[in-house]
Amino acid sequence: MTITVNGNEFDMDTAGASLGEVLASADDILERAGSVILGLRLDGTEIGADDLPGLRDKPASEYRLLEIDSAPASELRGRAYGSLLEFLGVLREWSAGTGPSEPLREAWETYGRTYSGLLSSDEHSFLDLLGRDLESADVGGEGRRRLARHADSLEPIFRERLEELRDPAAALRSASRLYEAERQNLMDVSVRLQTGKDAQAMRSILLFVEIFNKANRILPELARIGMDTSSLRIDGNSIPEFYESFNGILRQLMEAFEAKDAVLIGDLAEYEIVPRMNAFFETMTGALVP
Repeated sequence: MTITVNGNEFDMDTAGASLGEVLASADDILERAGSVILGLRLDGTEIGADDLPGLRDKPASEYRLLEIDSAPASELRGRAYGSLLEFLGVLREWSAGTGPSEPLREAWETYGRTYSGLLSSDEHSFLDLLGRDLESADVGGEGRRRLARHADSLEPIFRERLEELRDPAAALRSASRLYEAERQNLMDVSVRLQTGKDAQAMRSILLFVEIFNKANRILPELARIGMDTSSLRIDGNSIPEFYESFNGILRQLMEAFEAKDAVLIGDLAEYEIVPRMNAFFETMTGALVP
C-alpha cells in the first residue's frame, strides 16, 4: 500500500498491518507533528466516519493507495477561534434586535459539529454556559441581554487566543511583561494574607495561574514557528523537567490554600514560584529571534 499525505508520499511500514492499525499509526504520527486528519480516500473512494468500523480489520495489503488530507492543528484552531468571534458578533447584533432565535441555535450547533474537537477542555467550559442559554434562548429582553453578556465576556478571551496563534513570540513577550508588572505583588502575597488583604492576595495568585497557563498554551506554538524548545534549559533542566518540578510546587500551593496556611503560601510564592517564573521567562524570551 502507498500512503500519501496532502499528495506527498508518506513513508510508513504497512507490512502485515490491518487498515485500522495503519490509520491509527498515521494519526499518531501526524498528531505528534501538530496536524489533524481531515479526510481519507481509499483507492480513490472517499472514506467517512461511518465507513471506518467496517474497514478497520481488513488487511492493508488489499488496497493500493491510501490518501490522507491533513492540516496543522494550529491553523484549524485559528479557524475555530475566528468563526467563534464571528458568531459572537452575530449574537451581539441579534441580542439588540427582535429576530427569532432558531437560526442562531442552528448556527451554534453547526459550529459545535465543525470545531468542538479542536477546543481544549477549558475552552469548552467557557462555552458550555453559552450553549445552555442558547438552547433555551427566547425573544424576551432578559434572555437577549444575558446572551449579549456572554458575547462581551467571551470575545476578549478568544481574541487573545487567536492572537497567540498568529504571533506566539509577541504573545510570550506580552506574558513576560505582565509577569514583570505583577511579580512584586506575588512576592507580597504572605504579607497581604497576614494583614487581612485576602482578596488582593488571591488576585495575585489567580493572575499568576493565568500567566502560567498562557505560557503553556504558547509553548507548542513557539516550536511551530521554529524555536528549538527541546534544547532549552531552565536552571539546568529541560522544559519537561522544569514543568514536572513546577507542578509539584503548584500542588503544594493548592494544599496550602486548602489549609489556609498563609506562611506556607507566602514562602512558596516568594521562594519557589517567583524564582522559577523569573528563570522561565528569562530563558524563553532570550531564545526568541529579535
